[in-house]
Amino acid sequence: MNPQDAVIRLLNAGWTQARLAQKAGCSQSTIHRIKTGRQPRGASYSVCAALLSLASSLPPEPVVAVGAQAELSP
Repeated sequence: MNPQDAVIRLLNAGWTQARLAQKAGCSQSTIHRIKTGRQPRGASYSVCAALLSLASSLPPEPVVAVGAQAELSP
C-alpha cells in the first residue's frame, strides 16, 4: 500500500481530510494532494508513515471474487 492508497482507504472508511491531516501532522491540502496524486516532491517520511499506520489499523477490506455470480432470490 502506498500513501495515496492509504488516504483513499481512510476516506472511504469515513475519515475526513482534516482529521487525517491532524493525525498525520500535515495540512489538509497536503492530504488532498496525496489523494489526487499531485504531491510534486512527495510527502515527508513521517507523514507517509503516519498515513500507512492509520490505514493498517483499519479492519481488513472484504475480499470480492472477480467473476463470481450471486444467487438472487425470486
